[in-house]
Amino acid sequence: MNNEKYNQLIDKAYQDYSLDYEKDNSIGLSLLVARMDGKSTYRKPDREMFEAMIRHDESFAKMRGVNINSREMTWEETVQWVMRYTDVELENLYIVEEAHKPTTPRKIVQIEYQNEKVEVYE
Repeated sequence: MNNEKYNQLIDKAYQDYSLDYEKDNSIGLSLLVARMDGKSTYRKPDREMFEAMIRHDESFAKMRGVNINSREMTWEETVQWVMRYTDVELENLYIVEEAHKPTTPRKIVQIEYQNEKVEVYE
């Protein structure tokens, strides 16, 4: 599916973020982290933290030029996904059964960065 392209877009956005961080090293590009000794310090987020910030903080995503949208799949989209990505025969009973499995995605995530778009399922 499109997971590889999704990861490439996130990687590209993180690389650009890292370049800006190295250039500026500003507090606006850092995370405030509590230390064990009770003091706080700033540090650059790793790639996974960056992705979480992009996905959960709309203002941060917009600041970085990333447009990300997530929504629940409709029943029709779920059935289409089952028919496209599984080995289920075209019998209604099997399609419905597959659609209710926990491994069947429930969300569509769309990401756009620098005029590149990708859609993934979760």
